[in-house]
Amino acid sequence: MYVLAGILACMIFVLAIIVIALGHQQKMAALQNRQDDEAKQPALDANQASELIAVRKELAELKAMLHMQMIANDSLPRMSSGANERDSDGVRERLEAK
Repeated sequence: MYVLAGILACMIFVLAIIVIALGHQQKMAALQNRQDDEAKQPALDANQASELIAVRKELAELKAMLHMQMIANDSLPRMSSGANERDSDGVRERLEAK
């Protein structure tokens, strides 16, 4: 009876090891397939690479310009609500005059 229980315990232990090993093998196969797919993609030629570099440079310049404009906008004096009302009254008068 104890021998049968021991054999059963060993079989369960071996089965667990097999399941773990198969899961690992599947993960490794998926990883290798993904690496193979990435290797099959065509590389950029010289013209495409230079265009990509130019686009990235232009994007960096635009980001810097936007940053400078945001700083300049933040440093402008804020108009009070009274000034807004006067400006809107002047616009309204000019529109009514036409």
